[in-house]
Amino acid sequence: MPEVYRRGEPVRVACEALAKQLGYLPLALEQAGAFIATTVPRVTFAAYLRLFREATENLLARKALGSTDYPDAVIATWQTTVAKLSPNARAVLRLCAWLADTPISSAYVLDGVDHVAALAVAFGSALPRGTSRAETELQLRDSLSELARYSMILDVTEEGFRLHGLVQAVERIEAKRVGQDEDARDRALDRLEKLFPPAYNDPSAWPLCRQLIPHQQAVVGRFALNHASASLAALLSRAGVFLYGSGEASSALPLLRRALESRERVLGKEHPDALESVNDLVDCLLALGEASSALPLCRRALESSERVLGKEHPRTLASVNSLAGCLQMLGNSSSALSLYRWALESRERVLGKEHPDTLGSVNNLAGCLERRGDTSTALPLYRRALESSERVLGREHPDTLNAVNNLAACLFAQGDASCALPLFRRALESRERVLGKENPQTLISVNNLADYFQSTGDASSALPLFRRALESSEQILGNDHPLTYISANNLAGCLQAMGDASSALPLFRLALENCERVLGREHPHAFRIRKNVAKCRQVLSHSRNSGWWQSALFRLKGWFGSEKP
Repeated sequence: MPEVYRRGEPVRVACEALAKQLGYLPLALEQAGAFIATTVPRVTFAAYLRLFREATENLLARKALGSTDYPDAVIATWQTTVAKLSPNARAVLRLCAWLADTPISSAYVLDGVDHVAALAVAFGSALPRGTSRAETELQLRDSLSELARYSMILDVTEEGFRLHGLVQAVERIEAKRVGQDEDARDRALDRLEKLFPPAYNDPSAWPLCRQLIPHQQAVVGRFALNHASASLAALLSRAGVFLYGSGEASSALPLLRRALESRERVLGKEHPDALESVNDLVDCLLALGEASSALPLCRRALESSERVLGKEHPRTLASVNSLAGCLQMLGNSSSALSLYRWALESRERVLGKEHPDTLGSVNNLAGCLERRGDTSTALPLYRRALESSERVLGREHPDTLNAVNNLAACLFAQGDASCALPLFRRALESRERVLGKENPQTLISVNNLADYFQSTGDASSALPLFRRALESSEQILGNDHPLTYISANNLAGCLQAMGDASSALPLFRLALENCERVLGREHPHAFRIRKNVAKCRQVLSHSRNSGWWQSALFRLKGWFGSEKP
């Protein structure tokens, strides 16, 4: 490629980005270089990359002017090779052309026989009907092997393969030329939606979900923003639920908003699937600490569900639970308590006492009682939730680990530190292993263990944990998330307890500012942090007047450091 220089342009970075986009193919690189060298006025690597993304077909159809090694255009060269493929291999290629150029699960093809067969008809053949599943799988594997022989799929493993990005682009162009692009794109969407597992609290499915997210982004991006369909909504919903369940609620939010809009347009605002999308969006908003935005959606979902599905339908009870969580986050624990009781009693009656949703209600009711200071009533509920979750879900299921954490916090609040410590450690170690070190639930466990150390007089062990919790929360969740300002408050309290009130005060102020902005000045959290600010100022004032430091840590109960937000 010719070297092109423009003042201020990071040439090396732009060149590498262009080469990556072109898949490092000599023919495509030669063509790009010829275009850059001969175009008047001259263009940069970054400008060519922009043009390529916006006018792929035009650029791929151009010849590399002046070249003796590659006289044909990229499209013509690839089309010559594609023409040699069998109909089934062409169909597999077309089904995969709408995905990202990242690893593709073999199941996308091997379990997509109906779509492959339908697409193969356009090429003069189809997979024979009536064959066994094993025979069909062998034919599809033969098609993948054929694509590999022509170097159209790369990085083949037992789990999957990768399709070259330029091959995908050329196939999409060809499908559009013959008027079959919309059908093939719709089939890719349907196939991907069927493959994407429901994985909110199933970490075993998260590796597949992470592999599918780039494909979800690529396929959805090939539709207009105002496009709505049941398959599109289902894919957005599953991707969004996975993201917020695995700790990426901010990435999930736009997907869940669009899923709701699509379902409302296609199905109507009171269709059960649309109401499910409302609940998913509410849960995501609550995970981000946006209870004020969630509240009107909660009320709407509950009213519609009661009217359409009935008062004791499982989805209606999910809406009851979400509304209770929203009210609790906004400081209205008395209203939340009655709703949590309603949800639990109904779920026990409708679903059974050991259904996972029922156990979730047991845990939620216990949490509300504990936040209201009634730990003696909460404790047996927490024990029930943990024992049943271990038996029904397994010892390391995310819901079981929630129960471990909450039981530990309740025991600690009652003064039983010796029983609480091993549970706090178990919750943190298991969450790090199962959910990852920066998952929000893991950061709650970090805060809780740090709070334990500080409250038992070991501030030096607590300090690095509090720092870790705050730094990770700021990076992952942002400054306005409840866990972030709780972590700032907790770190400030630890610093003050260690005699460093001057470092604590700005952290207390930051926590108060963020809490008041999100929840308002009258929220109980804001009141508690305001008391901490006042106590810290008093310590500093006393120090200036008397010349000695006084530790005056105000330890927050409930949410702050010992409870799940």
